[in-house]
Amino acid sequence: MVRTPFEISVHPKVVAATLKGLRRHRRLSVNDAAAAMGMPRRSYLHFEAGGGKLNVDHLIRFAEVFQCDLAALLAAIFLQSPTLAVRCADNKMMTAMVLAALDFSDTAGVRMTRLTAADAARQFRAAFAALAATMGEGEAPAWLDWRRVPPEAEGD
Repeated sequence: MVRTPFEISVHPKVVAATLKGLRRHRRLSVNDAAAAMGMPRRSYLHFEAGGGKLNVDHLIRFAEVFQCDLAALLAAIFLQSPTLAVRCADNKMMTAMVLAALDFSDTAGVRMTRLTAADAARQFRAAFAALAATMGEGEAPAWLDWRRVPPEAEGD
């Protein structure tokens, strides 16, 4: 499915699936997670269920407590891909990408504004193909799916 920035929204079910997936990845019970977050069990359950407004402070605390990738956690919620957060929890891949983008911004400066989305997508595809080759034999994992930005997109 192709997503555009205008389709990004926060859905409680996505928040719930993301947080629950990370808690299970860390093999924690609800009680253990609530205690680690310093929250009463009911408050934690409400948070994990995606109840109420999205609380960024709680997400930051969650990432710290669960030692997961905050950038991937946020991206997973906004891009509606709970598995992204789990798959980046240990390798911190999304944070690594963001830090690399910051380095690129510092190096490229204002010239970065001339980069097209199509050019960036092509380069990211190449980089991820190279990363996939380092993961060993077999197919690339499901998260390595670049159908969101069609390769024929030109001049974005």
